[in-house]
Amino acid sequence: GWDGARYHLCEKTGTALFFGMISTWDSEGDAKEFAQAWADWAAARDDAEHPGKVESADAERRVITRDGLVVVRRIGKDVVVMDGVPEARVDEVAKALRAAKRAE
Repeated sequence: GWDGARYHLCEKTGTALFFGMISTWDSEGDAKEFAQAWADWAAARDDAEHPGKVESADAERRVITRDGLVVVRRIGKDVVVMDGVPEARVDEVAKALRAAKRAE
């Protein structure tokens, strides 16, 4: 059900690197499945015995890992992943990723 993705490795002087991605899916169900899978992976990647803390809502999951905050936000058939993003920049980064030019 994957319909394409665009990703970025973002850096700014004086801040840590973080990964940003927006993917588009054939259906909202496919998008929801992918968003859940990414959040589950982020929660388990540190240590299977000590998973990251997950805060979850239907359209957004936040996972606190040893590397920082992971936010997975589903907007219809799109999924925005921000891995290691500074808390104060979540909405700004999500908006920028959604505005990224997409190729047909």
